[in-house]
Amino acid sequence: MYRKPRQRSHPDGASWRSWTRVSPQAFTGTWRTGCIGGFLFGYDTSNIGSALGFIPYHLSSFATGYLVAGASLGAAVGALIAGP
Repeated sequence: MYRKPRQRSHPDGASWRSWTRVSPQAFTGTWRTGCIGGFLFGYDTSNIGSALGFIPYHLSSFATGYLVAGASLGAAVGALIAGP
């Protein structure tokens, strides 16, 4: 048996479509920012990874991974400190 979904409404009585709509400019800006951020993290990681051959001393595999992932870890810690 098909049951029609219940209409959701805003506490002020407005339709749910009117208060969940995101402007196209905000949506476009959000995905562009995410794309640029992902590209820059990948670019940074590849540059650090290619520079590992020029380090004058030997690193363990853990230290090498930590060195390459340091930018991403620093960004994660910064995001946690900054909050929502």
